[in-house]
Amino acid sequence: MERQLTNLVKSVGEIERIWSLEGGVSATVEGIEVISMSGERKKLVLKKGKLGSEAIYQSVLMKEFQILSYLTNKKIPVPTPLLYDETGLLMEYIEHEKINLFKNLNQYMNTIAKTLAEIHQINDFQAIHFFLLDYTNSLDFRLENPPQTMDYSLQEPRIRETLRQNWQKKKENEKRLLHGDFWPGNLLWSKGKIVSIIDWEDAAIGDPLSDVANARLEILWAFGKEAMFQFTHYYQSYMPHLQYYSLPIWDLVAALRPASKMDSWGLDNRTLERFKNLHRWFVNDAIRNISKNISSL
Repeated sequence: MERQLTNLVKSVGEIERIWSLEGGVSATVEGIEVISMSGERKKLVLKKGKLGSEAIYQSVLMKEFQILSYLTNKKIPVPTPLLYDETGLLMEYIEHEKINLFKNLNQYMNTIAKTLAEIHQINDFQAIHFFLLDYTNSLDFRLENPPQTMDYSLQEPRIRETLRQNWQKKKENEKRLLHGDFWPGNLLWSKGKIVSIIDWEDAAIGDPLSDVANARLEILWAFGKEAMFQFTHYYQSYMPHLQYYSLPIWDLVAALRPASKMDSWGLDNRTLERFKNLHRWFVNDAIRNISKNISSL
C-alpha cells in the first residue's frame, strides 16, 4: 500500500481493499473499501493525478473539491467530497447500476436535459467564482492561436474559419456554472434516476449553451440524431428564457474539441468511422444553421 494513500485515508478507517475505476485522461481513480473505527464498512473514491502529473494536477483536485462541496450544499447530485491534500481527493462512493438507455430513450433524454438545466439554473456561484475560468475568454485565445497542424479528417480548418467569421456575432447568454464535460459517461444512474454527476475538473463559467452543445455531440455519438433532438427539445423547455440563436456556433466549438484527439481514443475502426461520419454531419448541420440564422436577420 502506498504511504500517501494510507496517510490520506487513515483518519477514515482501515483499508480492506482497493480496485480501479474508470477515470479521465489525466486522472487515476480508485475505489477503496474501509472499516471505520466504529466497525462500519464504507466505500470511498480516491482521485489523483497519474504518475508524473501529480504536482500539476493538485490545483485541479483542489478546484473539484471546492465545487463538489458547493454543489453538495445546493442538493445537486454529486459525490460528497471528504478530504483533500496534495496526494489526492477522497470522496464518497455512489452506488449505481448500468442501465440500457435505449429502453425509454425519450424519458432518459428528458432526465439528462432536466439535470443539466438544474445546474444552469444556479445563479449564486460567487463562493466558487475564484476557482473557475471564464470559458469564453479561454476560447478567444484558442481561436486566435490555431495549432500548426490541423485535423482535416474532422474539418478543423473549416470549423475554425467559420468560427472566426461568426465568433463576434454570437449572442451570449448570462454566464452560469458550466460542468465543462457534460456527457452520458459522466452520469451515474440508479432505478432510472441520475444519482451522481461526476468529473467536474473542467468546470468553468460561461454561456450554458456550451455545455448543451457538448452534450448534443456526445449524445449524437452514443444514441443517434433523434436522441440528440429529444435532448435539445427538453432542455429548451426547461430553459425557455435562453437565447438559442448562437447554439450552432457553440456546436462548432464542441466539434472542435476532439480535433487531433479522436484517433487516440482507442476506438475500433468501425466505431471510429461512425464517429467521424456523425461528426461531419454535426459540423455541416451547424454551419447550415449559422447561415440560416444570418439570412433571417
